[in-house]
Amino acid sequence: SRFNNNSNDSFLQSMTFATAGKDIRTSCDCDECGNIPLAILAAIRERKRQRLLESDVPFLMKRTQQRNLICRYDSISVWNLVMPVNAEPLVEFGTSHRIVWIRRLNGGDNSSSSIESIGKGIIGSSDEEKSRTELKDWKEGNVVLVPSNGGKAVGWIHVHKKSADNVANEQQDDGSPKTTKSDQNSGSDSCNGYAVLYVAKIPMDKLDEDKKDNKDDADWTLPLLEYCRQGLHEMKNNSSLSTGEEKGPSTHTSYFQFPEETSNNIKRIMQDAEDKASLGA
Repeated sequence: SRFNNNSNDSFLQSMTFATAGKDIRTSCDCDECGNIPLAILAAIRERKRQRLLESDVPFLMKRTQQRNLICRYDSISVWNLVMPVNAEPLVEFGTSHRIVWIRRLNGGDNSSSSIESIGKGIIGSSDEEKSRTELKDWKEGNVVLVPSNGGKAVGWIHVHKKSADNVANEQQDDGSPKTTKSDQNSGSDSCNGYAVLYVAKIPMDKLDEDKKDNKDDADWTLPLLEYCRQGLHEMKNNSSLSTGEEKGPSTHTSYFQFPEETSNNIKRIMQDAEDKASLGA
């Protein structure tokens, strides 16, 4: 997609795969962005402006997540997403299925940080932040399938986990949280590590193609397509179970956690694809 309106620059940086170091109005690498309604653009810009004015540190640059294309074949691509603690989420539209390898989570310390999914509402708003959901199975080394949500917003945040003792120490006598300037400074978190996700994006229509039509695809795309089909099948089988938070040992309402053997195969496939891409193969 191409954007030519200068007023959209800040929005594009948080919503698309704009290539670093290039003019974001003409270098969008996104697989799935379309025409954004002007009303949504205006609402997001206004919300960001208000947050900047209300901040005690208005000149402090918020940390942002960074993503880079690892490899692409046809419409299937693999991305590297680097997520500092509490960095603003990079948001895109969920028109593709995603296979996500949690390659790094704060140096393997799953007890000190976790991954959350964005909530409902304008990104960064109070309602959105309150409705964010911790993804408890997203631990270092795990691989999950995130099915398409039909084009709604998709994004994740790497957050610092607070122990029960720390939470108690940060509460006032009435139980309400204490707020300090250091809390508003994302750079002052005691947990200063970062998470790394490898994300394979698979368009929905790619799965509808006959397997015979995929014979000319790159060798790394074929098994990813098959694992995506398997994950969707498992999620469908579990859909008849109770609609509680957990639908099975490896299935959540919004994602499917692959078993260990399958996860290891997927990690090897992504690593091999990255190696071949680096060699120009």
